[in-house]
Amino acid sequence: MAPERPSRRKATRSKGHSESSSKVGKARRSDRTSAAERDLDQVSGTSSPRRVEVSLGQVAPLIADALRSGRCWLQDFADDTVTIDADLYEILLAYAKLRRQDAA
Repeated sequence: MAPERPSRRKATRSKGHSESSSKVGKARRSDRTSAAERDLDQVSGTSSPRRVEVSLGQVAPLIADALRSGRCWLQDFADDTVTIDADLYEILLAYAKLRRQDAA
């Protein structure tokens, strides 16, 4: 019986895999480059800031923990504006008023 020859299909697969890996590598470099360019544009003020919508339930515990822990990075965002629902804003104003009354 003759020894089995390697299948051409396997050779093709491994070649395709290396081409695919090469494409993925180029895509990752491109992603890093475009991310760096976005960062530079944002620093220079030539791009609009990215926006993300999240629930209050996702961010409130993290912000509260950062405040309790005295995380200095939180101060970097102290002048940023946030958009909240009007009813939440009214409740926060009422809560602030109650807190002032309790402190007095």
